Amino acid sequence: MEPIRLMNVLLIGIFLAAVIWLFRGDRQAGHVRTVTWLFLGATSISWMEAVWDWVLYYRFNPDVFWLWPDTIPVLGMAGGWPIIMPMIYGPWFVLLNYVTAKQLVVRNMSLKNIAFFALILGAVEEFALEIPFLFLDVYAYTRSIPGANFFTGTQQQYPFEVPILMAPVMAFITVFIAVSMRRQKALADGTATAARSTNTLWSKFSELRAFGGSDDRKGINAISVIVASHIVFCIPMIPALIIRFAGWRTQIGDIAPFGYMPYTFPF
Repeated sequence: MEPIRLMNVLLIGIFLAAVIWLFRGDRQAGHVRTVTWLFLGATSISWMEAVWDWVLYYRFNPDVFWLWPDTIPVLGMAGGWPIIMPMIYGPWFVLLNYVTAKQLVVRNMSLKNIAFFALILGAVEEFALEIPFLFLDVYAYTRSIPGANFFTGTQQQYPFEVPILMAPVMAFITVFIAVSMRRQKALADGTATAARSTNTLWSKFSELRAFGGSDDRKGINAISVIVASHIVFCIPMIPALIIRFAGWRTQIGDIAPFGYMPYTFPF
């Protein structure tokens, strides 16, 4: 195996370590925890990476990842989708946000403040995670909005809007992990209050373990967290699509990195 291909082995190792950590935590807790359900939700949206990459004129380096053929519908939108992508999304969106949520809860922040800081920290986390991979030539943003990018005109150029657009996805994970942690802390401290019996859709939704509640029904938790994760990921897709179809991404970094042919512009 070529040394650069070891990236695949490393990422698979991180995924397996995360699954083992989640399994052990769930077994100790006696139920599937919120963080595990959100890990499932994040993993389920990994196929949307192909659409996201197409929207952002984004290319993966085929010398790093084993890619599915670009002839596969949807997955071929970005010229090739990493085979191990489902193993990347869970750790990418959950592990660091788990630490973030834990720190915010330890500081006894209100849920409103947690949501506010989760958005800010989500953007910072996305930026911090992506920059090293850009400089390792793992992938590239071939086009961006002029004057709205880091490392302008290079293969490592990074659009300003990407961490901002991804912040709600990061915050979604952080907030619900924090809700679960706050609930567990209240139970441990003996300060938890009885839940009010209501029949609203929101109350039923919030009582699911996947979103910090105590309802452990596996089927409804799995379906709900998968659907919610897809809806949340569609939020940044909307402005990103508007930017693409408006033809604003005219700043070229490396229009054909890693030997790829250029994308059709702007569509």
